[in-house]
Amino acid sequence: MPVERSARPTAFADDPAAIDGAPWSSDPDTDHARVRAACSSERHERRALELARQTCVKSALEDLRTVATELDADAWMYRPSRPPG
Repeated sequence: MPVERSARPTAFADDPAAIDGAPWSSDPDTDHARVRAACSSERHERRALELARQTCVKSALEDLRTVATELDADAWMYRPSRPPG
């Protein structure tokens, strides 16, 4: 009978019980819970990164508004004077 090759990387093919440093159980509910926990952790990380990105963008926009306001306040000095009439 031929031996089936594992679809997992070769490091795991030698020890199918070791994936992500923790053994897979023979209980599908436990395995499903581990997968759900990993997915939840990934979603949390993605949300945190998106929040950080939004915070950086918001901060940059506030800085640009401040600079624009300061430039508008000083703009009168740089306007050419109009000739009379």
